[in-house]
Parts: sequence; structure tokens; C-alpha cells
Amino acid sequence: MINDKQGILKTILLALVVGIASFFCVAWVLGPIFSGRIILPQSFVFAGLKIHLYGAIISLAVLSGYWLAMKRRNRYGVKKDDAESLIIIALVVGFVGARLYHVVSEFTFYLQHPIQIFEIWKGGLSIYGAALGGILAVYFFVKFHKKYSFLQILDWLTPSVVLGQIIGRFGNFANYELYGTPTKLFWKMFIPVQFRVPPYELNQFFHPLFLYEIAGSLVILVLLLRLRLKTGYLFLLWLFLYNILRFFLEQLRVESVNYGNIRVKALVSLVLVLGALYFSYKLWNSKQNDQSDPHCH
Repeated sequence: MINDKQGILKTILLALVVGIASFFCVAWVLGPIFSGRIILPQSFVFAGLKIHLYGAIISLAVLSGYWLAMKRRNRYGVKKDDAESLIIIALVVGFVGARLYHVVSEFTFYLQHPIQIFEIWKGGLSIYGAALGGILAVYFFVKFHKKYSFLQILDWLTPSVVLGQIIGRFGNFANYELYGTPTKLFWKMFIPVQFRVPPYELNQFFHPLFLYEIAGSLVILVLLLRLRLKTGYLFLLWLFLYNILRFFLEQLRVESVNYGNIRVKALVSLVLVLGALYFSYKLWNSKQNDQSDPHCH
């Protein structure tokens, strides 16, 4: 764990190297798909069962997040039974929240195609909805289990959420659903015509937004795993950094929810950045962050 100034600088540099290196490595590995020589199937048959690629990747993301949470629980003094119960509750509530947020944000579309609300395998899970649902689950869990603090549990689970999010973004890639405006950059990504949205039907290559977010989230994950912060700041650091990343990515996104000329999700990101700063300031002045904080990690 790092808490001195020199160590913090080294950690930031390491995180940036990991993020940049992962971006170019993944872009190189996925080159045949980015070029359009290989078109990803949306599903495949295994042992007689039809498996949706998006669903398989999301399942891997959940399992990875669960593994990391269980590995780190002792550091936060969370008992195994409590950890397993909370993770299951948070997953269920977070999943419902992720879908509801997406459906509400695309309400006009789903009003015309209500049956597609239940077609989860086609994508459409919002990280904002998942985070809100998960936070609510943690809040009520802590209310019931008074031996844990709300911020303590949020800090424990935050890196697991980021790891799951990183893997889950490959599900968006598999569904060709998270891409930006057309580009000629050498890491441009080919989008099959059936997945292109108006008015970009004649364009072939686009910004791979999913990969931008993966690289940025890897930077954040390295910081979360290595920095030594007092209770609550780990969660707030993620909230701050991720929403800065998301704010800029939303400027490139082709399927943006707009209210007039305002990109709604970019506005949400900006509000959350300000919220993270505000609550960080409040924590700085609270008794929870004195030198005797028992949950400092």
C-alpha cells in the first residue's frame, strides 16, 4: 500500500503505463475484428445450448468481481457469510437498477418496443443504475448489520465493481453497441452495417469507446488497489475519476441521450464529479477521518 508522496507519484505513473499499454495491446489483439476481417457472432452453441456472447462475458465479469471482493474482505473485517450475502443482494439489486436506468433513459424506444425490455442479452445495462442499486443494497445491509460502516463496505466493494466493469465492457464490444463517432485513427473499429445508428449508416469505422473506457478503468483500478486512503476516499476517488472519464467519452458517443443540445449522461457525470468533490470535503472535516481511523487501508 502507498501513502507517501513519492510512492503516490510512482503509483500514478504505473497506472498510466498499465492503461496505455493495455489499450494498444488489446487493440493489436483485436486487430482482425477492428479491421472487419472477422465479424463477431452474437451467440454460439455449446453442448446443445445456445449461449449469448454478451451474457457469457457479463457472467465472467460478475465472477471476477466476486473473486476480488472475497480476496479483499479480511482487510475490511467482513465475515465470509456476511460478504457472500451482501454480494448476492448487491448483484440482484444492482442488476435490476442497471436495466431500469437504461430503460428509463431510452424510454421512448422501449415504449414502442416493450418486449425488448426483457431482452437483456442484446445489451443495455447502465453502470449508473448498477452503482445506484448496489449502493442502496449496501445502505440497507449496513442498517441491518450495524457492525459495519457504510463507507467501509463501499471501499471494500469498489475495486470489485471496477474489475467487473472492465470485463463487462467486452460484452459491449461483442454486441457492437458502445462506439463513438467515425474516425480514421489506426485503432479504428469496424462496425457491421446492422449495428450502425443514424446518420452513420454509410460510415464503416468508429472510435472504440469500450476500449477507451477499459483502459481508463484499468488506470483507476491500479490506483484503487495500491493507494492507501482513509475510509470513504477509495469510493469517492472512483466516483471522481470514472465520471471525469465518462464525461469526455460521452462527447464521442453516437447513441447519446440528449435533452435539446445537452448530453444527459455527460451532465450526470459532471454532477457526480462535483458530488465526489463535495463529499470528499465533508469527509475531510468529519471525525471519521482523524488519525485514529480503524478502517484506514
